[in-house]
Amino acid sequence: MKAIGIVRRIDDLGRVVIPKEIRKTMKWGTGTPVEFFVDGESIVLKKYHTAEEEKNLIELLKELEANTQDNVVRSVVGKTIQFIEGA
Repeated sequence: MKAIGIVRRIDDLGRVVIPKEIRKTMKWGTGTPVEFFVDGESIVLKKYHTAEEEKNLIELLKELEANTQDNVVRSVVGKTIQFIEGA
């Protein structure tokens, strides 16, 4: 994990503001759904993707895999599909 030197306090309602710099880097706009994970004493935030979004992405990747002539691209796309399906 990488420390970035930004500290925020929890307010009276339990809210924490995600700094603009982080939201910009992550391409998270207003209304972006975020999923929470707990890892020991750490909390991890990850952009939430619905099952339908994952299914659509996998279909697009399978189409790319089938239509590419480049073996390296085909291999990387295949591994990406496996990763997403296993996640």
